[in-house]
Amino acid sequence: MTAVQRSLKAGKASKPTARAASPKNAVSWILLKDALALMADFYQDWWLAQQTLCKAFVELQVRNRAARALAGWICEQGQVKEYEHNLQLSDLWRREYFAPNWTPYSKLQIHWQESSATLETDAGPVTFYRIEVAREDLLKLLPKGYDLPQQQPAPGPQRKRGGGRREQYEWDLVFAQFLGLVEEDGWPPIQSHAAPTGAPLRGVD
Repeated sequence: MTAVQRSLKAGKASKPTARAASPKNAVSWILLKDALALMADFYQDWWLAQQTLCKAFVELQVRNRAARALAGWICEQGQVKEYEHNLQLSDLWRREYFAPNWTPYSKLQIHWQESSATLETDAGPVTFYRIEVAREDLLKLLPKGYDLPQQQPAPGPQRKRGGGRREQYEWDLVFAQFLGLVEEDGWPPIQSHAAPTGAPLRGVD
């Protein structure tokens, strides 16, 4: 084996291999409304939960992100277009936008149940949609020795007759009428239970 071959072989052996992401570094992103629900379930108070999250956002205790930010519309030279902005989600969490009790002023509107927030600027409003919070960071907001309540799975959609489509239900009804399973009014047909020949009728002397 030549020196060049030994060098190539050593280079292949020292090639780094890809490693899987550590579970410790994984982030569980949940919607803002779900984060509020967890904190409200823990404190048993929605108002306190909102104050706690607002304070955490301003003090950078909780990681958060938004899927999209849209600005308003302006008219320039007879053309209507969306005005440009360079705002980030972190620009919403400034101390001057909140009262001493961590209630947002009217300049900042947090739509908790929609997981969005709108900031009024000099040019117009800017709304951030689908705000998410790192669930792991919510643990930092709790007293020591406490854990977040377990999230309850959302109830699944209930299956409706005919697959939930009116057209399918009407077709099923017509087909059932054709088979004689139901009458035209949608009720099952009245079945007559005649007594066998020669058998006495009940209630008849």
